[in-house]
Amino acid sequence: MTPTYEEMLRGCTTWKFNHKGIHYSLSHHGYSGDGKARGVGDFGNHPGTWCYYLYANELQYPESWDSFKNIPKEGYTSNGSAWDCVDFYGGITWCSDEPFYDRKLGRIVVQVKVGCDYNHLWDAEGFFYKGFDDVKRDATNSVEDLLKTFPLERVRCGWSGVWVKPEDSYTAINGATVSHTAELPEEYELWKEGTNER
Repeated sequence: MTPTYEEMLRGCTTWKFNHKGIHYSLSHHGYSGDGKARGVGDFGNHPGTWCYYLYANELQYPESWDSFKNIPKEGYTSNGSAWDCVDFYGGITWCSDEPFYDRKLGRIVVQVKVGCDYNHLWDAEGFFYKGFDDVKRDATNSVEDLLKTFPLERVRCGWSGVWVKPEDSYTAINGATVSHTAELPEEYELWKEGTNER
């Protein structure tokens, strides 16, 4: 059975997106009570905490991966220097490795997750609402910051799953990124070149 809206708010809800080839996610968790923001001293109710995270992997940035990967330190992990060019809301408060299995390559790919939360003192005392649209806008702005300094070195073909240089791909009518070398069946019209915008 699908959880109710209230049950979802009481847990953790995550939304995943892609903006110009960079994956990102939004999450909301920690809701209790009726969800209405109150004074800092009211511990019986909490409107929940928003977070967003950007993801980058070694296949997207093969030449500059050393700048992206997280750095293990004594007792904690620090984000790579590439993330210093990104304006995260309130600064980076989370970085972790989120490896995934790439079926095309047949191996684990290293991916980093870097993000921030909206659980700062100024959020609690500000009495202003940050909602889904606000957090999503902040996340896409962070993606734009990243891409200004670090344009994608590789993009993934939505048809074949191979990673190619951006100039060796096109945007299909259906919005997918497709390698120029992809062998498409003739009848797959929506996978043909539509626009070069990413």
